[in-house]
Amino acid sequence: MKILEAKYVKDLDDSDEELKDREGNSYDPKQYVPSPTIGINVELSKGLRLSIPICDDNTDYVEVMRQVDAGELTIEPADE
Repeated sequence: MKILEAKYVKDLDDSDEELKDREGNSYDPKQYVPSPTIGINVELSKGLRLSIPICDDNTDYVEVMRQVDAGELTIEPADE
């Protein structure tokens, strides 16, 4: 996956709304990251964007972190 840019996303909603991954499985992002950071917005090509939850079971998240670990990608901090 060729990622042009990536930026962390903070949770701005304190509701208890159930979230689901693309396979339809429920998840709570706070169980994976004990902070208000819940995902990463990435741009794959001009105009094609993807929002990836921070979840070790998510293959897109695993690929993003592989690129970060390899020094191929830097994730910008979330807006305050």
